[in-house]
Amino acid sequence: MATPTSELPSPPFVAVEGVCNFRDIGGYPITESNFNYVKRGLVYRSAVLCDITNDGIKTIVLALGICVIFDLRSRIELLQIPMQFIPGVVTIHAPIFSARETTRDKTAERYHRFMSGDSTEAAFVVAYAEILTSGAGAYRQVFQHVRDRPNEPFLIHCAGGKDRTGVLVALMFRIAGVSDLNVVGKEYELTETAYPPEYRREFMEAMLGNQTGYQVELERTFSARKENIQASMRWLDDQYGGIEGYFKDALKFQDEDIRKIKKNLVAREKSNF
Repeated sequence: MATPTSELPSPPFVAVEGVCNFRDIGGYPITESNFNYVKRGLVYRSAVLCDITNDGIKTIVLALGICVIFDLRSRIELLQIPMQFIPGVVTIHAPIFSARETTRDKTAERYHRFMSGDSTEAAFVVAYAEILTSGAGAYRQVFQHVRDRPNEPFLIHCAGGKDRTGVLVALMFRIAGVSDLNVVGKEYELTETAYPPEYRREFMEAMLGNQTGYQVELERTFSARKENIQASMRWLDDQYGGIEGYFKDALKFQDEDIRKIKKNLVAREKSNF
């Protein structure tokens, strides 16, 4: 599948040969602060690394200094496309959905519910609520890394780097102090520009085969409208009483853990965005 990166806008996109949707999540302003921003050079996000080239690996290891990769895909997805081995980098499998939740029937049920929603926004709220609930254990692993190893840059990815990864990045923004959902939405919707037309076409052909009539539903899988993540974060606030409530109730962190995570995600630097 085609994965060109040379024409992606920068910053925050990083050209990693063979990988789509690769970007640094840092540089965005912390709400109600004139000096603090989400730290650069610590957290990167992308799509799956199955087509990464040797030059792409050099960029990850040598240029970016990435030490750890968190793969959020399910075990079934790993059987289809295994985790990419990169010398010198620790890859951690942190699936959002368990084996029980990723059987053929469960996956079909999830896609049917997602694609048959009355509106795109409502469908994403349902899908992302499931991710936030089922993915709590996986997300806790990532935030433990932020808490304990703030000097070790890391990459998070799922398949397309949009939904499971996008929800995680939104959580990072909010716990860091980005309460402005317009900023959260701005970062999320960058994924709309990350996939070239040939990538979308090949994906549609692979999914549809000789079937017709599902183009609109499948196009929804590429949607990264800011309203999707904003509505999902409002659901989180209603359900848990705010971002810290989610960290305490779902991720099982204490006040001191949250303080360290916030501190390690924030830097005093000028934003380019």
